[in-house]
Amino acid sequence: MLRKAQTSLSSGKTELIFGGISPKVDKESIQVKGKGAFTIQSVMHQNNYLVLQKNREEIEKLQSTKFQLSKKRVCESNVLTILKNEETILAKNQVIGGTNAGLKTIDLREAVDFQRERLFDLLKQKSEVESRMTSLDSTIVKLEKQLQSLNQSNETTTSEVVVTRSSKTEISNASFELTYYVMDAGWFSNYDLRVEDIKSPIDLLFKANIFQTSGEDWNEVKLTISNGNPSENGVAPTIQPWYLNLNQRPRLSETVQSFGQLIGNTITGIVSEGGIPLPGATVVVKGTTIGTSTDFDGRYSIKVPNANSQLEFSFLGMNSKVVNATFKTITHLHL
Repeated sequence: MLRKAQTSLSSGKTELIFGGISPKVDKESIQVKGKGAFTIQSVMHQNNYLVLQKNREEIEKLQSTKFQLSKKRVCESNVLTILKNEETILAKNQVIGGTNAGLKTIDLREAVDFQRERLFDLLKQKSEVESRMTSLDSTIVKLEKQLQSLNQSNETTTSEVVVTRSSKTEISNASFELTYYVMDAGWFSNYDLRVEDIKSPIDLLFKANIFQTSGEDWNEVKLTISNGNPSENGVAPTIQPWYLNLNQRPRLSETVQSFGQLIGNTITGIVSEGGIPLPGATVVVKGTTIGTSTDFDGRYSIKVPNANSQLEFSFLGMNSKVVNATFKTITHLHL
């Protein structure tokens, strides 16, 4: 994803927030570029639980339809209750006339006919109402299943990128570019075969079906389709040999804790100072452009080209430190 922004900046230190970003962003892929007489000091990613994702238009329509149908079902249920009450009243008032008073035959016939016709009418209306309620229930269940399918992810929060920059003077028109990758987005292919008759050539049409459940709005977004995986490093990892009964480990600094032989090319860990995590610390593969920054809890994850690489840790106002990338976990690194 590519986002651009322009703004005016005052002199000194300022925090800029790029909001409305998917919580499924690949933190290692975040890059910020700026044009102007200023310096970007740190880039940090964090979740924002106060701003929720905007629902897709299709989801909002389905939710509105479900709400209207639910209201209609409540009305039908009330009508059915009224009809049942009337039926109960008719059943309890079957005694016509007093115990000592006589009743003419014609009056009795009219009363019986009225009660019979009204009961038939009530039964007919009850059957119609129950049929409509059954149809509404079936439609509501289908809508709930469709909504469940569209809302596969329970993640409703957004995230944001906080950029800290400083300048000596005011800047009237500073420009920024933010690029990053998001998960749960991609495409798959299918083919359409079309032919007019057995003597005509076959037309083979290749189609790309694009999907995304990242939580971001892709309205009028320019897309480039590729078979490559952007989360994979383009540098082939160096395969390290395994030795039996080899328990020796390289000597490490007392302030660094390392765990496990490097398998693959991903290293994770925590950067802290005095036991306090350092968010926004920079982790770079020395001599390359591969880098990332720690999150709010001081955690990081970075992919290195091979086991001969070195990681350089730095934080504003502190001395940087270089560590050999020979372990899968390098944690509690004190700058």
